[in-house]
Amino acid sequence: MGLCNIIHFLDTLTLTSFYLPSLGILFETLAKVKRDLINVTFLAFLMLVATSAAGYLLFGYRMSNYMSVGDSLMSNFRMLFQEFDYNTMYLVNPSMSGLFCVAFVFLFIIFFLNLYTAIISETYIKLRHSKLLLSDAMLKIIIRNTLIKAKLWFNLLTCQRKSGERA
Repeated sequence: MGLCNIIHFLDTLTLTSFYLPSLGILFETLAKVKRDLINVTFLAFLMLVATSAAGYLLFGYRMSNYMSVGDSLMSNFRMLFQEFDYNTMYLVNPSMSGLFCVAFVFLFIIFFLNLYTAIISETYIKLRHSKLLLSDAMLKIIIRNTLIKAKLWFNLLTCQRKSGERA
């Protein structure tokens, strides 16, 4: 059911992108950065596994949230959403609990979030600039064609012929 809702939402967004050009640029941006986002997501997942192993080694022997690698992975995933028990971590390992939490928050919430934002915004700016250049070029072509057609109509209405034509 949830997957159907997501697909329906994406279809609705795609249809509205025809009427709202900024959404079209957003979809083009996401299409262009898809590979980079997959690479960064893979790197983030590897770092999540590494920090889960570190949490298992630091707190696993005394905390129920870190008793196994799977529990540690879920605890670190919940830690991304600021849902963790720091007081228990501090009681289990007072010297490393602060360093672990600060390193985890810095690595995921600050570093990876900024990396995702930088990748998307840089591509969006490049794409928007190329769209502006393309629209300027199209405008020049339209103006040139309009001037040529206006000159032809003027010549037709004033009964003038092109130079080099005979009667």
